[in-house]
Amino acid sequence: MRAGQPAAEVARAFEALGRAIKRIANYRHQRDKHAEYLALAYSELHELIVRQGALTVEVEPAALLFDGEPVLTEPARDGSMCFRLHRDGVRRLTFLPGLTVEELLAFTRIALPEIQDDHGPPTREDALIELWKADLSHVAYEAVAAFEVAQTEADELAVEAAALLARETLRAAAEKLGPGPEEALLAKRPIVGASDLEAIDPPEGPRRLQRAAFLVLRVVERRVAGRDLDSLRESLGRIIDEMLRLGDAPGLLATLDRLGALGDEAVTEIRVPLGKRLSALPRLTRFAALCDASIDLFVFGLPAYLKMLPFDVGPTLLEAMAAIEAKGIRAAFASAMAVRIEGCRALYEEALRTAPAPISQALLSAIDGLDFGLRGFLAALALQHADPSVQLEALQKLAASDPQTALAQLGPFLVHREPDVRIAAAQALGRLPMEEAASLLLGRMRALEFGLAERVEREAFHVALGGQKTAVGFGFLSERLTHSPRAGLLKSRHSEEQLLAIRGLAADGSARALRLLEYAADVHQGNPAVVASAARAAANHVRELLQRVLVGGE
Repeated sequence: MRAGQPAAEVARAFEALGRAIKRIANYRHQRDKHAEYLALAYSELHELIVRQGALTVEVEPAALLFDGEPVLTEPARDGSMCFRLHRDGVRRLTFLPGLTVEELLAFTRIALPEIQDDHGPPTREDALIELWKADLSHVAYEAVAAFEVAQTEADELAVEAAALLARETLRAAAEKLGPGPEEALLAKRPIVGASDLEAIDPPEGPRRLQRAAFLVLRVVERRVAGRDLDSLRESLGRIIDEMLRLGDAPGLLATLDRLGALGDEAVTEIRVPLGKRLSALPRLTRFAALCDASIDLFVFGLPAYLKMLPFDVGPTLLEAMAAIEAKGIRAAFASAMAVRIEGCRALYEEALRTAPAPISQALLSAIDGLDFGLRGFLAALALQHADPSVQLEALQKLAASDPQTALAQLGPFLVHREPDVRIAAAQALGRLPMEEAASLLLGRMRALEFGLAERVEREAFHVALGGQKTAVGFGFLSERLTHSPRAGLLKSRHSEEQLLAIRGLAADGSARALRLLEYAADVHQGNPAVVASAARAAANHVRELLQRVLVGGE
Protein backbone atom coordinates (compact mmCIF):
# COMPACT_ATOMS: atom_id res chain seq x y z
CA MET A 1 0.00 0.00 0.00
CA ARG A 2 1.32 3.40 -0.89
CA ALA A 3 2.26 5.75 1.90
CA GLY A 4 -0.32 8.45 2.48
CA GLN A 5 -3.40 6.32 1.68
CA PRO A 6 -6.23 7.67 3.91
CA ALA A 7 -6.91 5.30 6.75
CA ALA A 8 -10.59 6.15 6.44
CA GLU A 9 -10.88 4.26 3.15
CA VAL A 10 -9.12 1.24 4.63
CA ALA A 11 -11.34 1.42 7.71
CA ARG A 12 -14.48 1.47 5.56
CA ALA A 13 -13.39 -1.69 3.75
CA PHE A 14 -12.48 -3.60 6.93
CA GLU A 15 -15.59 -2.47 8.79
CA ALA A 16 -17.61 -3.95 5.93
CA LEU A 17 -15.53 -7.13 6.23
CA GLY A 18 -16.11 -7.25 10.00
CA ARG A 19 -19.88 -6.90 9.54
CA ALA A 20 -19.87 -9.65 6.92
CA ILE A 21 -17.95 -11.99 9.23
CA LYS A 22 -20.42 -11.39 12.06
CA ARG A 23 -23.36 -12.05 9.75
CA ILE A 24 -21.79 -15.23 8.39
CA ALA A 25 -21.06 -16.33 11.98
CA ASN A 26 -24.73 -15.96 12.82
CA TYR A 27 -25.84 -17.92 9.77
CA ARG A 28 -23.11 -20.55 9.50
CA HIS A 29 -25.53 -23.19 8.27
CA GLN A 30 -26.58 -21.10 5.24
CA ARG A 31 -23.34 -21.61 3.33
CA ASP A 32 -24.97 -20.82 0.01
CA LYS A 33 -25.66 -17.30 1.29
CA HIS A 34 -22.16 -16.53 2.56
CA ALA A 35 -20.89 -15.12 -0.74
CA GLU A 36 -23.91 -12.80 -0.87
CA TYR A 37 -23.21 -11.56 2.67
CA LEU A 38 -19.60 -10.87 1.65
CA ALA A 39 -20.37 -9.04 -1.60
CA LEU A 40 -20.21 -5.47 -0.25
CA ALA A 41 -17.00 -6.08 1.71
CA TYR A 42 -15.36 -7.72 -1.30
CA SER A 43 -16.37 -4.81 -3.54
CA GLU A 44 -14.88 -2.24 -1.11
CA LEU A 45 -11.65 -4.22 -0.56
CA HIS A 46 -11.16 -5.17 -4.21
CA GLU A 47 -11.61 -1.58 -5.41
CA LEU A 48 -9.11 -0.37 -2.82
CA ILE A 49 -6.50 -2.99 -3.81
CA VAL A 50 -6.93 -2.34 -7.53
CA ARG A 51 -6.48 1.39 -7.03
CA GLN A 52 -3.63 1.38 -4.53
CA GLY A 53 -1.90 -2.03 -4.62
CA ALA A 54 -1.24 -4.54 -1.84
CA LEU A 55 -2.89 -3.75 1.49
CA THR A 56 -1.13 -4.75 4.74
CA VAL A 57 -2.61 -4.53 8.24
CA GLU A 58 -1.13 -5.42 11.63
CA VAL A 59 -3.14 -7.81 13.81
CA GLU A 60 -3.66 -6.89 17.47
CA PRO A 61 -5.90 -8.69 19.99
CA ALA A 62 -8.59 -6.00 19.73
CA ALA A 63 -7.87 -4.23 16.45
CA LEU A 64 -6.45 -4.21 12.95
CA LEU A 65 -3.91 -1.42 12.39
CA PHE A 66 -2.99 0.31 9.15
CA ASP A 67 0.09 2.55 9.32
CA GLY A 68 -0.31 2.48 13.11
CA GLU A 69 -3.96 3.62 13.02
CA PRO A 70 -6.85 1.32 13.96
CA VAL A 71 -9.11 0.50 11.02
CA LEU A 72 -11.19 -2.13 12.80
CA THR A 73 -11.74 -2.40 16.56
CA GLU A 74 -13.37 -5.28 18.44
CA PRO A 75 -13.56 -6.47 22.05
CA ALA A 76 -10.65 -8.77 22.97
CA ARG A 77 -12.75 -11.90 23.45
CA ASP A 78 -13.24 -15.29 21.86
CA GLY A 79 -16.08 -14.09 19.67
CA SER A 80 -13.99 -11.56 17.73
CA MET A 81 -11.97 -12.05 14.57
CA CYS A 82 -8.97 -9.99 15.74
CA PHE A 83 -8.66 -11.90 18.99
CA ARG A 84 -8.83 -15.31 17.25
CA LEU A 85 -6.18 -14.39 14.67
CA HIS A 86 -3.81 -12.81 17.20
CA ARG A 87 -4.26 -15.58 19.76
CA ASP A 88 -3.35 -18.21 17.14
CA GLY A 89 -0.14 -16.43 16.12
CA VAL A 90 -1.11 -14.28 13.13
CA ARG A 91 0.62 -10.89 13.33
CA ARG A 92 0.25 -9.36 9.87
CA LEU A 93 -2.13 -9.81 6.91
CA THR A 94 -1.54 -8.69 3.31
CA PHE A 95 -4.27 -8.70 0.66
CA LEU A 96 -2.69 -8.77 -2.80
CA PRO A 97 -3.88 -7.63 -6.25
CA GLY A 98 -5.83 -10.42 -7.93
CA LEU A 99 -7.79 -11.32 -4.77
CA THR A 100 -10.90 -13.32 -5.72
CA VAL A 101 -14.20 -13.52 -3.90
CA GLU A 102 -13.58 -17.24 -3.33
CA GLU A 103 -10.27 -16.51 -1.57
CA LEU A 104 -11.83 -13.78 0.58
CA LEU A 105 -14.67 -16.15 1.48
CA ALA A 106 -12.12 -18.82 2.48
CA PHE A 107 -10.30 -16.26 4.64
CA THR A 108 -13.60 -15.16 6.20
CA ARG A 109 -14.45 -18.72 7.25
CA ILE A 110 -10.97 -19.08 8.79
CA ALA A 111 -11.45 -15.81 10.69
CA LEU A 112 -14.87 -16.84 12.05
CA PRO A 113 -14.92 -17.10 15.86
CA GLU A 114 -15.24 -20.56 17.33
CA ILE A 115 -18.57 -21.97 18.48
CA GLN A 116 -18.35 -22.01 22.26
CA ASP A 117 -19.08 -25.34 23.93
CA ASP A 118 -18.35 -25.80 27.62
CA HIS A 119 -18.72 -29.58 27.41
CA GLY A 120 -16.02 -30.45 24.92
CA PRO A 121 -12.75 -29.40 23.34
CA PRO A 122 -12.54 -26.78 20.60
CA THR A 123 -13.96 -28.07 17.33
CA ARG A 124 -11.54 -26.26 15.00
CA GLU A 125 -7.84 -25.99 14.41
CA ASP A 126 -6.14 -22.71 15.16
CA ALA A 127 -6.30 -19.96 12.54
CA LEU A 128 -2.62 -20.18 11.65
CA ILE A 129 -2.88 -23.86 10.71
CA GLU A 130 -6.06 -23.21 8.72
CA LEU A 131 -4.37 -20.38 6.80
CA TRP A 132 -1.40 -22.61 6.08
CA LYS A 133 -3.63 -25.41 4.80
CA ALA A 134 -5.75 -23.05 2.68
CA ASP A 135 -2.62 -21.74 0.92
CA LEU A 136 -4.41 -18.66 -0.42
CA SER A 137 -2.55 -17.15 -3.37
CA HIS A 138 -3.58 -13.54 -2.71
CA VAL A 139 -3.79 -13.48 1.08
CA ALA A 140 -0.34 -13.49 2.68
CA TYR A 141 0.31 -13.63 6.40
CA GLU A 142 3.17 -13.40 8.85
CA ALA A 143 3.15 -15.34 12.09
CA VAL A 144 4.84 -14.99 15.43
CA ALA A 145 8.01 -17.12 15.78
CA ALA A 146 7.28 -20.43 17.49
CA PHE A 147 9.87 -19.76 20.18
CA GLU A 148 8.83 -16.18 21.00
CA VAL A 149 8.38 -15.53 24.74
CA ALA A 150 5.29 -13.78 26.07
CA GLN A 151 6.24 -10.16 26.46
CA THR A 152 2.85 -8.49 26.84
CA GLU A 153 -0.43 -9.25 28.56
CA ALA A 154 -1.93 -10.12 25.18
CA ASP A 155 0.86 -12.61 24.54
CA GLU A 156 0.27 -14.20 27.92
CA LEU A 157 -3.40 -14.58 27.07
CA ALA A 158 -2.44 -16.20 23.78
CA VAL A 159 -0.10 -18.67 25.51
CA GLU A 160 -2.76 -19.50 28.09
CA ALA A 161 -5.35 -20.07 25.36
CA ALA A 162 -2.97 -22.31 23.44
CA ALA A 163 -2.24 -24.36 26.55
CA LEU A 164 -5.97 -24.72 27.23
CA LEU A 165 -6.54 -25.88 23.67
CA ALA A 166 -3.82 -28.53 24.04
CA ARG A 167 -5.23 -29.76 27.39
CA GLU A 168 -8.75 -30.04 26.02
CA THR A 169 -7.59 -31.88 22.92
CA LEU A 170 -5.61 -34.39 24.99
CA ARG A 171 -8.55 -34.88 27.38
CA ALA A 172 -10.89 -35.63 24.51
CA ALA A 173 -8.43 -38.12 23.03
CA ALA A 174 -8.06 -39.87 26.37
CA GLU A 175 -11.84 -40.18 26.74
CA LYS A 176 -12.07 -41.81 23.30
CA LEU A 177 -9.33 -44.33 24.13
CA GLY A 178 -10.78 -45.27 27.52
CA PRO A 179 -9.13 -45.73 30.92
CA GLY A 180 -5.91 -47.63 31.54
CA PRO A 181 -2.13 -47.25 31.54
CA GLU A 182 -0.59 -45.37 28.65
CA GLU A 183 1.12 -48.50 27.29
CA ALA A 184 -2.18 -50.36 27.18
CA LEU A 185 -3.92 -47.50 25.46
CA LEU A 186 -1.22 -47.25 22.80
CA ALA A 187 -1.28 -50.99 22.22
CA LYS A 188 -5.08 -51.04 22.07
CA ARG A 189 -5.41 -48.72 19.07
CA PRO A 190 -3.34 -46.18 17.16
CA ILE A 191 -3.69 -42.58 18.20
CA VAL A 192 -4.19 -41.64 14.52
CA GLY A 193 -6.20 -44.01 12.36
CA ALA A 194 -5.92 -44.44 8.60
CA SER A 195 -8.85 -42.13 7.83
CA ASP A 196 -7.55 -39.50 10.25
CA LEU A 197 -4.09 -39.71 8.70
CA GLU A 198 -5.54 -39.12 5.24
CA ALA A 199 -7.30 -36.02 6.52
CA ILE A 200 -4.11 -34.75 8.17
CA ASP A 201 -1.87 -35.47 5.17
CA PRO A 202 -3.99 -35.02 2.02
CA PRO A 203 -2.80 -35.60 -1.55
CA GLU A 204 -1.37 -32.10 -1.74
CA GLY A 205 1.38 -33.29 0.62
CA PRO A 206 4.26 -32.43 -1.77
CA ARG A 207 3.29 -28.75 -1.69
CA ARG A 208 3.27 -28.85 2.08
CA LEU A 209 6.77 -30.36 2.01
CA GLN A 210 7.94 -27.44 -0.09
CA ARG A 211 6.43 -24.92 2.32
CA ALA A 212 8.06 -26.74 5.22
CA ALA A 213 11.46 -26.57 3.50
CA PHE A 214 10.99 -22.86 2.86
CA LEU A 215 10.09 -22.31 6.49
CA VAL A 216 13.32 -23.95 7.66
CA LEU A 217 15.38 -21.96 5.18
CA ARG A 218 13.68 -18.75 6.17
CA VAL A 219 14.67 -19.28 9.79
CA VAL A 220 18.27 -19.85 8.70
CA GLU A 221 18.28 -16.83 6.37
CA ARG A 222 17.08 -14.56 9.15
CA ARG A 223 19.88 -15.75 11.45
CA VAL A 224 17.47 -16.77 14.22
CA ALA A 225 18.16 -20.53 14.27
CA GLY A 226 20.24 -20.32 17.44
CA ARG A 227 20.65 -23.65 19.21
CA ASP A 228 18.08 -25.24 16.93
CA LEU A 229 20.43 -25.20 13.92
CA ASP A 230 21.26 -28.91 14.16
CA SER A 231 17.58 -29.80 14.39
CA LEU A 232 16.75 -27.55 11.45
CA ARG A 233 19.46 -29.18 9.34
CA GLU A 234 18.11 -32.62 10.19
CA SER A 235 14.56 -31.50 9.44
CA LEU A 236 15.53 -30.11 6.06
CA GLY A 237 17.42 -33.28 5.22
CA ARG A 238 14.39 -35.40 6.04
CA ILE A 239 12.11 -33.13 4.03
CA ILE A 240 14.36 -33.56 0.99
CA ASP A 241 14.46 -37.32 1.59
CA GLU A 242 10.66 -37.36 1.53
CA MET A 243 10.63 -35.31 -1.68
CA LEU A 244 12.98 -37.86 -3.22
CA ARG A 245 10.78 -40.71 -2.06
CA LEU A 246 7.62 -39.10 -3.45
CA GLY A 247 9.31 -38.06 -6.70
CA ASP A 248 8.43 -34.43 -6.02
CA ALA A 249 10.49 -32.82 -8.80
CA PRO A 250 8.92 -29.32 -8.48
CA GLY A 251 9.52 -29.29 -4.72
CA LEU A 252 13.13 -30.39 -5.12
CA LEU A 253 13.72 -27.80 -7.82
CA ALA A 254 12.27 -24.97 -5.71
CA THR A 255 14.19 -26.06 -2.60
CA LEU A 256 17.50 -26.35 -4.46
CA ASP A 257 16.95 -22.93 -5.98
CA ARG A 258 16.33 -21.46 -2.52
CA LEU A 259 19.42 -23.21 -1.17
CA GLY A 260 21.52 -21.76 -3.97
CA ALA A 261 20.49 -18.25 -2.96
CA LEU A 262 21.71 -18.58 0.65
CA GLY A 263 24.38 -16.19 1.89
CA ASP A 264 27.93 -17.21 2.75
CA GLU A 265 27.28 -17.93 6.42
CA ALA A 266 24.21 -20.00 5.64
CA VAL A 267 26.25 -21.98 3.10
CA THR A 268 28.53 -23.14 5.91
CA GLU A 269 25.62 -23.81 8.25
CA ILE A 270 23.26 -25.57 5.85
CA ARG A 271 24.59 -26.33 2.38
CA VAL A 272 27.88 -27.94 3.36
CA PRO A 273 26.38 -30.39 5.91
CA LEU A 274 23.42 -31.01 3.61
CA GLY A 275 25.80 -31.72 0.73
CA LYS A 276 27.37 -34.57 2.70
CA ARG A 277 23.93 -36.05 3.25
CA LEU A 278 22.98 -35.71 -0.41
CA SER A 279 26.20 -37.45 -1.50
CA ALA A 280 24.94 -40.83 -0.26
CA LEU A 281 24.68 -43.31 -3.14
CA PRO A 282 20.92 -44.06 -2.78
CA ARG A 283 20.11 -40.34 -2.87
CA LEU A 284 22.37 -39.72 -5.88
CA THR A 285 20.82 -42.54 -7.90
CA ARG A 286 17.25 -41.57 -6.89
CA PHE A 287 17.85 -37.94 -7.86
CA ALA A 288 19.33 -39.06 -11.19
CA ALA A 289 16.18 -41.10 -11.89
CA LEU A 290 13.99 -38.07 -11.18
CA CYS A 291 16.13 -35.91 -13.47
CA ASP A 292 15.63 -38.47 -16.22
CA ALA A 293 11.87 -37.96 -15.87
CA SER A 294 11.83 -34.16 -15.44
CA ILE A 295 13.56 -31.90 -17.95
CA ASP A 296 13.29 -28.88 -15.61
CA LEU A 297 14.94 -30.77 -12.78
CA PHE A 298 17.68 -31.97 -15.14
CA VAL A 299 18.41 -28.52 -16.60
CA PHE A 300 18.14 -26.41 -13.45
CA GLY A 301 18.15 -28.74 -10.43
CA LEU A 302 20.96 -31.15 -11.29
CA PRO A 303 23.74 -28.52 -11.45
CA ALA A 304 22.59 -27.07 -8.11
CA TYR A 305 22.48 -30.54 -6.52
CA LEU A 306 25.94 -31.52 -7.76
CA LYS A 307 27.42 -28.19 -6.72
CA MET A 308 26.57 -28.89 -3.08
CA LEU A 309 28.36 -32.24 -2.96
CA PRO A 310 31.60 -32.45 -0.94
CA PHE A 311 35.12 -32.55 -2.37
CA ASP A 312 35.60 -36.27 -1.64
CA VAL A 313 32.44 -37.48 -3.42
CA GLY A 314 34.35 -38.76 -6.49
CA PRO A 315 34.16 -42.50 -5.68
CA THR A 316 30.41 -42.28 -5.01
CA LEU A 317 29.82 -40.36 -8.23
CA LEU A 318 31.68 -43.02 -10.19
CA GLU A 319 29.65 -45.78 -8.54
CA ALA A 320 26.42 -43.93 -9.29
CA MET A 321 27.38 -43.51 -12.95
CA ALA A 322 27.30 -47.29 -13.35
CA ALA A 323 23.55 -47.25 -12.64
CA ILE A 324 22.73 -44.27 -14.89
CA GLU A 325 21.46 -44.91 -18.40
CA ALA A 326 20.76 -41.32 -19.48
CA LYS A 327 23.81 -39.96 -21.29
CA GLY A 328 23.25 -36.35 -20.24
CA ILE A 329 22.97 -37.18 -16.55
CA ARG A 330 26.02 -39.43 -16.73
CA ALA A 331 27.95 -36.56 -18.35
CA ALA A 332 26.88 -34.20 -15.55
CA PHE A 333 28.12 -36.66 -12.91
CA ALA A 334 31.41 -37.02 -14.80
CA SER A 335 31.83 -33.23 -14.90
CA ALA A 336 31.22 -33.04 -11.16
CA MET A 337 33.90 -35.70 -10.69
CA ALA A 338 36.35 -33.84 -12.96
CA VAL A 339 35.91 -30.65 -10.94
CA ARG A 340 36.96 -32.66 -7.86
CA ILE A 341 39.70 -34.62 -9.65
CA GLU A 342 42.38 -33.72 -7.11
CA GLY A 343 40.40 -35.65 -4.53
CA CYS A 344 40.11 -38.76 -6.73
CA ARG A 345 42.98 -38.53 -9.22
CA ALA A 346 44.05 -42.20 -9.12
CA LEU A 347 40.46 -43.40 -9.41
CA TYR A 348 39.79 -41.08 -12.35
CA GLU A 349 42.88 -42.31 -14.20
CA GLU A 350 42.03 -45.95 -13.59
CA ALA A 351 38.45 -45.45 -14.78
CA LEU A 352 39.65 -43.88 -18.03
CA ARG A 353 41.60 -47.05 -18.76
CA THR A 354 39.32 -49.80 -17.46
CA ALA A 355 35.75 -48.61 -16.77
CA PRO A 356 32.89 -49.63 -19.08
CA ALA A 357 33.06 -47.66 -22.33
CA PRO A 358 30.10 -45.29 -21.63
CA ILE A 359 31.63 -44.24 -18.31
CA SER A 360 35.12 -43.76 -19.74
CA GLN A 361 33.67 -41.70 -22.59
CA ALA A 362 31.77 -39.51 -20.12
CA LEU A 363 34.94 -38.97 -18.08
CA LEU A 364 36.84 -38.10 -21.26
CA SER A 365 34.21 -35.55 -22.25
CA ALA A 366 34.54 -33.92 -18.84
CA ILE A 367 38.28 -33.11 -19.10
CA ASP A 368 37.84 -30.08 -21.37
CA GLY A 369 37.79 -27.67 -18.43
CA LEU A 370 40.96 -29.03 -16.87
CA ASP A 371 44.52 -27.73 -17.14
CA PHE A 372 46.05 -27.99 -20.63
CA GLY A 373 48.81 -30.42 -19.69
CA LEU A 374 46.50 -32.57 -17.54
CA ARG A 375 44.03 -32.91 -20.42
CA GLY A 376 46.72 -34.35 -22.67
CA PHE A 377 47.93 -36.74 -19.99
CA LEU A 378 44.44 -38.06 -19.28
CA ALA A 379 43.59 -38.42 -22.98
CA ALA A 380 46.79 -40.44 -23.47
CA LEU A 381 45.75 -42.72 -20.61
CA ALA A 382 42.37 -43.31 -22.23
CA LEU A 383 44.15 -44.56 -25.37
CA GLN A 384 44.99 -47.64 -23.30
CA HIS A 385 41.30 -48.57 -23.07
CA ALA A 386 40.41 -51.78 -24.88
CA ASP A 387 37.25 -50.39 -26.48
CA PRO A 388 37.80 -48.69 -29.87
CA SER A 389 35.00 -46.19 -29.19
CA VAL A 390 36.92 -44.86 -26.19
CA GLN A 391 40.13 -44.78 -28.21
CA LEU A 392 38.39 -42.76 -30.93
CA GLU A 393 37.32 -40.06 -28.49
CA ALA A 394 40.68 -40.09 -26.75
CA LEU A 395 42.43 -39.49 -30.08
CA GLN A 396 40.32 -36.40 -30.72
CA LYS A 397 40.87 -35.07 -27.19
CA LEU A 398 44.58 -35.68 -27.36
CA ALA A 399 45.17 -33.73 -30.57
CA ALA A 400 43.14 -30.80 -29.21
CA SER A 401 44.93 -30.80 -25.85
CA ASP A 402 48.66 -31.35 -26.18
CA PRO A 403 50.42 -31.50 -29.62
CA GLN A 404 53.68 -32.92 -28.26
CA THR A 405 51.95 -35.72 -26.35
CA ALA A 406 49.77 -36.40 -29.38
CA LEU A 407 52.81 -36.66 -31.62
CA ALA A 408 54.36 -39.21 -29.28
CA GLN A 409 51.18 -41.28 -28.89
CA LEU A 410 49.36 -41.26 -32.23
CA GLY A 411 51.84 -43.10 -34.47
CA PRO A 412 50.92 -46.69 -33.44
CA PHE A 413 47.21 -45.98 -33.97
CA LEU A 414 47.81 -45.34 -37.70
CA VAL A 415 48.19 -49.11 -38.06
CA HIS A 416 45.43 -50.09 -35.60
CA ARG A 417 43.34 -53.17 -36.39
CA GLU A 418 40.17 -51.05 -36.65
CA PRO A 419 39.86 -48.79 -39.72
CA ASP A 420 37.83 -46.21 -37.77
CA VAL A 421 40.63 -45.85 -35.25
CA ARG A 422 43.23 -45.47 -38.01
CA ILE A 423 41.12 -42.74 -39.62
CA ALA A 424 40.64 -40.96 -36.29
CA ALA A 425 44.38 -41.06 -35.66
CA ALA A 426 45.04 -39.57 -39.12
CA GLN A 427 42.47 -36.82 -38.54
CA ALA A 428 44.02 -36.04 -35.16
CA LEU A 429 47.46 -35.72 -36.75
CA GLY A 430 45.94 -33.55 -39.47
CA ARG A 431 45.32 -30.88 -36.80
CA LEU A 432 49.04 -30.65 -36.04
CA PRO A 433 50.86 -28.35 -38.54
CA MET A 434 54.22 -30.02 -37.88
CA GLU A 435 56.70 -31.73 -40.20
CA GLU A 436 57.02 -34.59 -37.70
CA ALA A 437 53.25 -35.21 -37.86
CA ALA A 438 53.38 -35.19 -41.67
CA SER A 439 56.21 -37.73 -41.58
CA LEU A 440 54.05 -40.09 -39.48
CA LEU A 441 51.25 -39.89 -42.04
CA LEU A 442 53.59 -40.36 -44.97
CA GLY A 443 55.18 -43.38 -43.34
CA ARG A 444 51.80 -45.09 -43.42
CA MET A 445 50.78 -43.78 -46.88
CA ARG A 446 53.96 -45.02 -48.57
CA ALA A 447 53.54 -48.53 -47.20
CA LEU A 448 52.46 -51.17 -49.72
CA GLU A 449 49.45 -52.28 -47.64
CA PHE A 450 48.08 -48.74 -47.63
CA GLY A 451 47.09 -49.18 -51.26
CA LEU A 452 44.82 -52.06 -50.19
CA ALA A 453 42.86 -49.96 -47.70
CA GLU A 454 39.32 -48.76 -48.40
CA ARG A 455 38.90 -45.57 -50.39
CA VAL A 456 37.42 -43.70 -47.42
CA GLU A 457 40.51 -44.39 -45.31
CA ARG A 458 42.96 -43.37 -48.00
CA GLU A 459 41.00 -40.19 -48.62
CA ALA A 460 41.05 -39.35 -44.90
CA PHE A 461 44.86 -39.66 -44.85
CA HIS A 462 45.25 -37.39 -47.90
CA VAL A 463 42.92 -34.76 -46.42
CA ALA A 464 44.81 -34.91 -43.11
CA LEU A 465 48.13 -34.49 -44.89
CA GLY A 466 46.86 -31.47 -46.83
CA GLY A 467 45.34 -29.92 -43.73
CA GLN A 468 48.76 -29.82 -42.03
CA LYS A 469 49.99 -27.37 -44.75
CA THR A 470 53.57 -28.63 -44.43
CA ALA A 471 56.21 -28.53 -47.13
CA VAL A 472 56.78 -32.28 -47.10
CA GLY A 473 53.06 -32.95 -47.32
CA PHE A 474 52.59 -30.52 -50.23
CA GLY A 475 55.49 -32.12 -52.07
CA PHE A 476 53.94 -35.56 -51.76
CA LEU A 477 50.51 -34.39 -52.97
CA SER A 478 51.91 -32.41 -55.92
CA GLU A 479 54.03 -35.36 -57.01
CA ARG A 480 51.00 -37.68 -56.93
CA LEU A 481 48.95 -35.22 -58.99
CA THR A 482 51.48 -34.34 -61.69
CA HIS A 483 53.79 -37.33 -62.15
CA SER A 484 53.50 -39.70 -65.09
CA PRO A 485 52.10 -43.13 -64.27
CA ARG A 486 54.64 -45.74 -63.40
CA ALA A 487 55.17 -48.64 -65.73
CA GLY A 488 52.56 -51.31 -65.19
CA LEU A 489 50.30 -48.97 -63.18
CA LEU A 490 46.76 -49.13 -64.45
CA LYS A 491 45.39 -45.90 -65.84
CA SER A 492 42.35 -46.08 -63.57
CA ARG A 493 44.58 -46.54 -60.54
CA HIS A 494 46.67 -43.54 -61.51
CA SER A 495 43.52 -41.44 -61.92
CA GLU A 496 42.40 -42.48 -58.41
CA GLU A 497 45.74 -41.36 -56.96
CA GLN A 498 45.32 -38.00 -58.69
CA LEU A 499 41.78 -37.58 -57.31
CA LEU A 500 43.01 -38.32 -53.79
CA ALA A 501 45.82 -35.78 -54.24
CA ILE A 502 43.24 -33.20 -55.33
CA ARG A 503 41.28 -33.81 -52.10
CA GLY A 504 44.46 -33.21 -50.10
CA LEU A 505 45.33 -30.02 -51.99
CA ALA A 506 41.82 -28.68 -51.46
CA ALA A 507 42.33 -29.23 -47.72
CA ASP A 508 45.66 -27.35 -47.96
CA GLY A 509 43.78 -24.31 -49.30
CA SER A 510 46.90 -22.21 -49.99
CA ALA A 511 47.84 -20.11 -53.01
CA ARG A 512 50.42 -22.71 -54.07
CA ALA A 513 47.72 -25.40 -53.94
CA LEU A 514 45.46 -23.18 -56.07
CA ARG A 515 48.14 -22.81 -58.78
CA LEU A 516 48.69 -26.56 -58.89
CA LEU A 517 44.98 -27.29 -59.11
CA GLU A 518 44.52 -24.77 -61.91
CA TYR A 519 47.39 -26.42 -63.77
CA ALA A 520 45.79 -29.86 -63.39
CA ALA A 521 42.45 -28.49 -64.59
CA ASP A 522 43.96 -27.33 -67.91
CA VAL A 523 42.72 -29.71 -70.59
CA HIS A 524 46.03 -29.34 -72.43
CA GLN A 525 47.85 -31.21 -69.66
CA GLY A 526 46.41 -34.51 -70.87
CA ASN A 527 44.70 -35.48 -67.60
CA PRO A 528 41.58 -37.63 -67.81
CA ALA A 529 38.32 -35.65 -67.91
CA VAL A 530 37.32 -36.79 -64.40
CA VAL A 531 40.64 -35.54 -62.97
CA ALA A 532 40.47 -32.22 -64.80
CA SER A 533 36.88 -31.69 -63.65
CA ALA A 534 37.73 -32.50 -60.01
CA ALA A 535 40.76 -30.17 -60.13
CA ARG A 536 38.61 -27.38 -61.55
CA ALA A 537 36.00 -27.76 -58.78
CA ALA A 538 38.70 -27.87 -56.10
CA ALA A 539 40.39 -24.78 -57.57
CA ASN A 540 37.11 -22.85 -57.43
CA HIS A 541 36.65 -23.86 -53.83
CA VAL A 542 40.16 -22.78 -52.81
CA ARG A 543 39.82 -19.53 -54.76
CA GLU A 544 36.65 -18.65 -52.84
CA LEU A 545 38.38 -19.38 -49.54
CA LEU A 546 41.33 -17.16 -50.39
CA GLN A 547 39.04 -14.34 -51.53
CA ARG A 548 37.15 -14.41 -48.23
CA VAL A 549 40.46 -14.17 -46.41
CA LEU A 550 41.49 -11.17 -48.50
CA VAL A 551 38.31 -9.25 -47.71
CA GLY A 552 38.62 -10.00 -44.02
CA GLY A 553 36.17 -12.89 -43.91
CA GLU A 554 36.80 -16.41 -42.80
